Amino acid sequence: MSGHRWHDGARGTHWRGTALLLALALALIAASSAAGYPSGAAAGGPPPNQGDEDKVLTVSSGYQCSGSLTDGAKIEGGLGETISFGASLPIVQVTLKSGKDAALVSSSFASNFLSGSITLSKDVSNYIVWTCSVPAKATLTVIKQVINDNGGTKTASDFTLQVSGGNASPASFAGSASGTPVQLDAGSYSVGEPAVGGYTAGYSAGCSGTLAAGGSATCTVTNNDNPPNPPNPPNPPNPPNPPNPPNPPSNPPTSTPPVVSATPRIDLSIVKTDAPDPASVGGRLEYTLAVTNRGAVRATNVVVEDELPDEVDFLSVSTTQGTCTGGSIVTCVLGSLEPGAAATIRILVQPLSPGLVLNTATVSGAETDSNPADNSSTAPTLIEGAFAPPSARCPQLVIAQRTLTVGQRGTLVARVRLGRLGVRGMRLTVRGPGVRVDARTNARGVARITLRPRRTGIIVVRMAGQPARCSVRRIGVVGIFRPPSLTG
Repeated sequence: MSGHRWHDGARGTHWRGTALLLALALALIAASSAAGYPSGAAAGGPPPNQGDEDKVLTVSSGYQCSGSLTDGAKIEGGLGETISFGASLPIVQVTLKSGKDAALVSSSFASNFLSGSITLSKDVSNYIVWTCSVPAKATLTVIKQVINDNGGTKTASDFTLQVSGGNASPASFAGSASGTPVQLDAGSYSVGEPAVGGYTAGYSAGCSGTLAAGGSATCTVTNNDNPPNPPNPPNPPNPPNPPNPPNPPSNPPTSTPPVVSATPRIDLSIVKTDAPDPASVGGRLEYTLAVTNRGAVRATNVVVEDELPDEVDFLSVSTTQGTCTGGSIVTCVLGSLEPGAAATIRILVQPLSPGLVLNTATVSGAETDSNPADNSSTAPTLIEGAFAPPSARCPQLVIAQRTLTVGQRGTLVARVRLGRLGVRGMRLTVRGPGVRVDARTNARGVARITLRPRRTGIIVVRMAGQPARCSVRRIGVVGIFRPPSLTG
């Protein structure tokens, strides 16, 4: 193809060549997307720029996607140099179209990869956000520590750890001193293990709670070997026989009291959490109760009771095991819990009045509990009154242009300021006859909006999300004056 160069039809110029080259150019144009990106972008983003005066850049978020890439809707209009974006799935990359000399100035992405912003050295013409088809998992790192200061010989791998949570993987595994990463869905979780004779288990604060999508936590389970039982005291010596008693009876045999071995017992624990905190009057508040048997034997007839405070109204209750009845007192009969097993109860309520509310739940079983101190848990919740937004100062919208001409391209330069400062990221809506465009201001509070109106009328520019009393600008669209033809 030496000796011939071409541009796509959007610029309307090409150099004539042979019929074969013209047919090839038309085929390439037909394969291009409406956004001006080269074909094949859906597989992994657009390839480098093909030589026209625009430039396509791809900015990666660093997220490692285990599924496939999905392209979002093309966003265009007068976007300025900085764009902000969000998605319901993890963001893998963003493709942007700008001027041929455009360069990446900065980019930032949230820790959960669901939002971010990018700044170029030139205004962005349009962009597409690419997401991963698989939702982000949460990561829980489980560390096993073993203390053998009383002659114990166990190591971390001699203990089996179990994670309760949405689609936890792995859900059961041998302990590791360096930590085992567990992937699971966002939501509540807890960590437990079957009891091992001669050791007492302890759990850090991160061993139960709630994880957000893309979030992480660390749980440390420590097992300390128990000290040996003290030896039985020696039997006291027999008292001496009295001197020369007449026909003394024989000494009665000395009996040794039997040694009573310790019987394994249950250890039921309950942890209560609340969300959201603070909550609002008339909104929703959810209590999560995580119940675990940390003992060495099965716990039977396990019952959880939660007397709700007067400041909330019961709505619903659910459990992963057993049955529950609701009302001012919520009662859940969970049945039996094996050593290390856990159950989760969720109670949904509606706050009625503001203030600090305390809610306590208790758990009990048919057997004697070795640690009654963790048989109850209290969650404090701050309930706020209904939100009343304060009256806000209106940003000022300034547009120098007053008119546009039908059929002619024109650029509106809109400036949004609050006092003497430019307002960044303000969304502007431009509506009129045959015109429907959205734009956002850049870091200086400026948005450049290019239009070609096709009918006369009024174009209205508004600041989205602002009160009706805030600034609105109207631009007139006038026709081209054509003087009447003069006859002799």
